[in-house]
Amino acid sequence: MKTQTKFILLASITVTLLSGCAGPHRRVIEPGEPSRLTELPGEREDVIRSLQIALEAAEAAQLEGGWDGDTYYATFLAVEDRLGWVRATDLGDGTLELRAFVRPRGDLAVQEKLLRAWARRLDQLDGVEWAPR
Repeated sequence: MKTQTKFILLASITVTLLSGCAGPHRRVIEPGEPSRLTELPGEREDVIRSLQIALEAAEAAQLEGGWDGDTYYATFLAVEDRLGWVRATDLGDGTLELRAFVRPRGDLAVQEKLLRAWARRLDQLDGVEWAPR
């Protein structure tokens, strides 16, 4: 097989793997690295509401989301029409792990901004029965 044909085939496979949204039941290989915060204090009940606040801070809007076992998965649309995903995993004992990724190759600034805002709001809500927005 010629080198050009191999390259086109590899590029086609890569585009196929990267297209579409990854849901909790489908794994997509992503270039770049997701940002991660682990062992954060937080309650499962606060994950969704605190994510909404974090997405606003990162200038993004949620597209879809849902729980799959102990992991909440959501996709979002960031500025410049870039897709991204976030995950919150309930580690038990009132701790969470948060992950974020912005396509196509990761955007550490946006990922970190989103995770910091998410963790900050989770911390504000930790142990509180009711809190205003």
